[in-house]
Amino acid sequence: MSEALEILKSCDAFLEGHFLLSSGRHSSAYCQMAYLQQYPDRCAEVMKAVADQIKKLAEQSNQSSAEIEEITRTLMDDSSKSVEIMQQMKEIMTSQSESMQDTQSIVSEVLGEIGRSMHSIEQIKGSTKRLESSRNEVVQAVDELSEIAEDNVNSTRKTYDETQEVVDTFEQLYQGAAQLREIADKLVAGIDYFKIS
Repeated sequence: MSEALEILKSCDAFLEGHFLLSSGRHSSAYCQMAYLQQYPDRCAEVMKAVADQIKKLAEQSNQSSAEIEEITRTLMDDSSKSVEIMQQMKEIMTSQSESMQDTQSIVSEVLGEIGRSMHSIEQIKGSTKRLESSRNEVVQAVDELSEIAEDNVNSTRKTYDETQEVVDTFEQLYQGAAQLREIADKLVAGIDYFKIS
């Protein structure tokens, strides 16, 4: 975004002071797009810089989504293994045909699986925070473009429409991440139910 700002300043399109925007909000800076439009090449550079920034944020969010998917898959595998091991413990205690040493070994495996599941949940939380941070940056970038678009409808309407689609996409990603987090919490609650005190 700094590159776009320098271009706006070089075209005298970036104004600093006190401005009342059409939305009713106050701002210490304002972009007069009419000045920038006098230089088509520079205008194209600004739009490219903004588009590149949004693309970069989108790639970061996509990477976080992939990490969440992988961690969730690992969590599900670990949870399935824990359930299987708990079932084995139940059969052993019911039949009393296995030795105490075997039982202790299985308990250790269960505790290990639970530990790995908890680690996976912490990773999901970290990835969710990164995803939300990326989403907030995209929303902020879109809000800035929206302010410009409201005062320069003819020149920026197309850009606003395209960035709004990006916001909708990341809203869906955020909702998906929230659902994954809810599922993970339920899995943890289920594992805690079988935890041996």
